Amino acid sequence: MKFLTGTLLCSTILLLTGCSSSSTTPAAATTALTSIDGIWQSACQAIEMDGGDFSFQVTFTANGGNSVVIQDSYNGLTCEGDNLDEDGPENETYTLGDVVTVDGSVASITSATKIDLTDKDGVTTYQIIAISGNNLYIGDEGDDENNGIGETEETRPEQLANFALVKQ
Repeated sequence: MKFLTGTLLCSTILLLTGCSSSSTTPAAATTALTSIDGIWQSACQAIEMDGGDFSFQVTFTANGGNSVVIQDSYNGLTCEGDNLDEDGPENETYTLGDVVTVDGSVASITSATKIDLTDKDGVTTYQIIAISGNNLYIGDEGDDENNGIGETEETRPEQLANFALVKQ
């Protein structure tokens, strides 16, 4: 199930990146974020994959260095019915780091903050994150779930994905 949800998330990021539109949202500040506390949630994302229709919604809750990611996955395009995610919530700790420059192609954001996420097994993922208004953006992991992006500091994403989580 983890493969399916990871594939769905990567596919949705690509789909949304290809369908991006211009935005007048102000650029993120050039100083590093000091807090991302809150509940952030994506809209229902519908995709066709392997001849079937699927949908999912991601909820990210951050509180003082601890986070929970819930990815609800569904058959059909409306985020309704039985949740297919057998793995349940993913608990991680996170550390916010330095500012990095991004190209401004997502919501006109030109700077993001490094974030290191460590799961319960001690595995760290190296990501970037930015907040613009009530939207939180993460780094673009590309189109292949197993491409190694984010597995080391050297492979930390360098651009944001056009996939927003909205503060609840």
